Amino acid sequence: MSKKVRAAQLGGVKRGKVLAAMKTGKMSASDISYILNEKFRPMSPSPQIIKKARDKGHAIPIQAINEIKRRWRNTPLFDDGE
Repeated sequence: MSKKVRAAQLGGVKRGKVLAAMKTGKMSASDISYILNEKFRPMSPSPQIIKKARDKGHAIPIQAINEIKRRWRNTPLFDDGE
């Protein structure tokens, strides 16, 4: 998504128009912010996934998942040359 946004902006589409399109697409403010700022936003397993795994006897390492998320959050999506 960030590459498409970058391409649109390089093609002359104003940031406000990109933002409006994202809002129309019902994207969350958080997702929009991460995409426009070209930063990585880690996702968490959904409550349904966690429940299904636990129902089948699989342990969910939430603490380890959260540590990985903290480490990767806000990592730039692109190298400077890209």
